[in-house]
Amino acid sequence: MHVNDPIGAITSALRRPLEKSFSVMNLGCGRPISTYEYAQALVRALESKSEIVPIERPASQFDLYAEIEQARRCIGFEPMALEQSMKIYANELRT
Repeated sequence: MHVNDPIGAITSALRRPLEKSFSVMNLGCGRPISTYEYAQALVRALESKSEIVPIERPASQFDLYAEIEQARRCIGFEPMALEQSMKIYANELRT
């Protein structure tokens, strides 16, 4: 997730009065993304010819993702797509 997404979520939360005095919301992409998928998106965004070499690993407790329905419902949170996020990140790396 690019830093613009949580900043946008905070801005939205400040502009929208919440029904409760406080609320806890997950921010993230809202779907599982594998390390391989993430690496592929970064390689494409950088227009790299790098080969991604997957490695075998046992199942991990880190195969988690943020469920963001409450943030969508309460503050209209919608993260940018992985490809868009990686393009912005790649441009930042280039500058």
